[in-house]
Amino acid sequence: MRMRPLGTPGSRNANVHRFRPVFALLAFLVLLCGALSGPAARAEEMPPPVKMLFQVFRLKLDLQPRARLIRPDGDGYELQDVVFAEGALDDETRFTVTARRILLRGTAMRDGLMLYRHIRVEDLQVAFTDADGHFRAFVPRADFAEVSILSPQGAHTDVEKFASGNMFSAATSIPEIRFEVSGFEPFYWRGIRVTWEGDRRTGAGEQRLEYGTLKIPLAELLKASKRHGKALDRNYDEEVLVRRLGLKEFIMTGYGESTSTWLPDNRLQTDATSIMRFERIGEISFSLDDLAMPLELLQGLEEMQRQRMAAGPGAVPPDAALMQRRLMASLQRLTLLGLDVRWRDLGLTPALLDLAAEREGVGRKALIDRLERDLTAKLAQAPIPQLARQLTAAFVKFLREPKSLHVGIRGANGQPVALAGLVSLLLISPQMLMNSVEIVIEANE
Repeated sequence: MRMRPLGTPGSRNANVHRFRPVFALLAFLVLLCGALSGPAARAEEMPPPVKMLFQVFRLKLDLQPRARLIRPDGDGYELQDVVFAEGALDDETRFTVTARRILLRGTAMRDGLMLYRHIRVEDLQVAFTDADGHFRAFVPRADFAEVSILSPQGAHTDVEKFASGNMFSAATSIPEIRFEVSGFEPFYWRGIRVTWEGDRRTGAGEQRLEYGTLKIPLAELLKASKRHGKALDRNYDEEVLVRRLGLKEFIMTGYGESTSTWLPDNRLQTDATSIMRFERIGEISFSLDDLAMPLELLQGLEEMQRQRMAAGPGAVPPDAALMQRRLMASLQRLTLLGLDVRWRDLGLTPALLDLAAEREGVGRKALIDRLERDLTAKLAQAPIPQLARQLTAAFVKFLREPKSLHVGIRGANGQPVALAGLVSLLLISPQMLMNSVEIVIEANE
């Protein structure tokens, strides 16, 4: 796996890679959830169930996994000391992705599908170290039930060929992820669960994701903020805000649901909902209705991701320009019926308003009146006046009584709209945009 520098030591960009480990771990876990030595055995010597599993990581994440020991175990196989990836991000930062043991149970090949009754991954660790310390994300155990992987040779249609090499699991459980950062107390993400039911050859089906509970001590967040720079406006006193909210921990919970179907014209139609709740702060939800993504767009995005990972951080893949042109062409068939975003306030907005009012030496009402005047003036020349009025009215209503905000967009007359066409209208004739879509911006409804 070829990696390249993200930035030079001492530069602002050099610090960016310290936050990349979180995303690296999440990308690794998403692959598992969405689906899912003496000398290392050569590929041709690997048992087919092991070879197929390793192929998932080679094809989808450009990783080259190996195991110190692979041996038969009951009705499956045991893999010991598995290394998924190791190397350097730059001259200072090294990384490893390892698992102490992987157990494969109840393996069988049927109609081009490699089947596993159960897969358990033990002591999975993503670790980054540099001169300043380390970041580690540690998963003691992850379980996957009724897993399948379609082999490329067993795929017959274009959709099946795209789905081949993906890992689908009827039930996934990750009881705990422990995060360790030098100089900070460990924090935990517990209770991640995923269920999926669908077509194992194409990936279409229904999925439910329980985010579990992520807890981070606020004292650690404040410490990190002081060490790496203010996360909020520098004029705000973060410790005062935390006291106003009555918080001792940052706590996130939530869930997501999705249903996907392949249409006859080889577009993947998806309905999805996701809700994330932040204790004593607020709750945000997203919903998508009839998002239809063409197969060629999905193929292009996967290929671009694969080439980017092969090129390494900060590097531009050699065929990047060609891939971008192909992606732009495939966007013409991308359509959407509706999108909704909602925010339910649980204490954040009143606390922020009171802090801002105190800082400026005015009351909350006077502050909101000034914000209304400023917003009205800024939107006076907006290209779509009716939208500007909606936005101002909803924003001010929400500030006066912070309960909820809702932004929604739907195709006019209940018909899906082509997203590429909407972008063109927005650039050429914003007023005509309102003939194609219905936009709602409202507060406390």
